[in-house]
Amino acid sequence: MLDFGDKEALQTTCISSPFTRFDRIGTIRSKREGLYETRPATGAVVHLHATYATALSCLADIDAEDCVPPLTPYVIMRVGQVRLVPYVRPGDAKAGDLIRALGGCHSAVLLVNHGPVVAGKDIASAVYAAEELKETAKLLLFLRGMRTRLLTVEQMNELKSVFG
Repeated sequence: MLDFGDKEALQTTCISSPFTRFDRIGTIRSKREGLYETRPATGAVVHLHATYATALSCLADIDAEDCVPPLTPYVIMRVGQVRLVPYVRPGDAKAGDLIRALGGCHSAVLLVNHGPVVAGKDIASAVYAAEELKETAKLLLFLRGMRTRLLTVEQMNELKSVFG
């Protein structure tokens, strides 16, 4: 059961398939198409303006190749590696082109100074992955400046082998 009682969840833009459009704002279209076209198993895309994930996207010193480090098992299991996509103005079709250029290797991206776009096999998977990304971004900001213990490569590999 999805809980849309959260104000941020109500601001979510969701698309159920490449043929059925439920977005309340048309600007998600190019981002959504970039994920659908490069990730055939995608059944839903969620785009949030979640406070902590957006704040993370505004930081100048995050790793563009892996902007959400492996802090918890759940971000590995539900989200995977997250790429930072360069800034384009909201509604610019170039966002979709930038996502397509990633070749479907990422189910989630973080748009610079904007927020996350997350794909899933269905709406529940996409929403839960977006929620996990949002919560991990919050932890990353809380822990900023502190010595942080990340998951090791071995731990990440074990999670991928057990949970896919």
